[in-house]
Amino acid sequence: MIKPRKCTPVSSLSSSADIAFLLLIFFLTTTIINDEKGLLLKLPPKIDSQPPVPNKDRNLYTIKVNAKGRLLVNGKLKKNMQGISLEIHRFVMNHGRLKEFSEKPSKAVVSIATSRNATYSSFIAVFNEVQKSYYQIYAKRVHLTTKQFRELDVNDPVQRELYQLGREGIPMNISISDPF
Repeated sequence: MIKPRKCTPVSSLSSSADIAFLLLIFFLTTTIINDEKGLLLKLPPKIDSQPPVPNKDRNLYTIKVNAKGRLLVNGKLKKNMQGISLEIHRFVMNHGRLKEFSEKPSKAVVSIATSRNATYSSFIAVFNEVQKSYYQIYAKRVHLTTKQFRELDVNDPVQRELYQLGREGIPMNISISDPF
């Protein structure tokens, strides 16, 4: 008697490539990729031949952040950032009246220095506070709130004029020093 052969079923592998391709497309279209923006800073152009411009200590407002996030503002220890915005406003808008503040707004420089071990978030918090101070100055000059000033559309001629009027003569001089 002849034994019947057992046939093993043959499966077609041609559809598995199609399935793999469809899964690949599915995951590519549904995956969300975070788009990190980073810091939006306008860097000055590189100048090779000019020496650095000397700046009087009077025109320099320094903020140092240590590894624990504590602040040293113009040589005075601060527990937190409370009141720094007002101090920067007085420093920049002094117009030469008080000797401990800047000679005029165009010469005022706010310097931020951080420890090498300081957290990125502490640097960003200080940087945002300094920027906020300048935007408050600009907004006050054109009788707007800070939020309204920051939302001005510079492509619209009327709003661009307000924006330029607010910033006229007061550059946002923020210096980011090397870590200490």
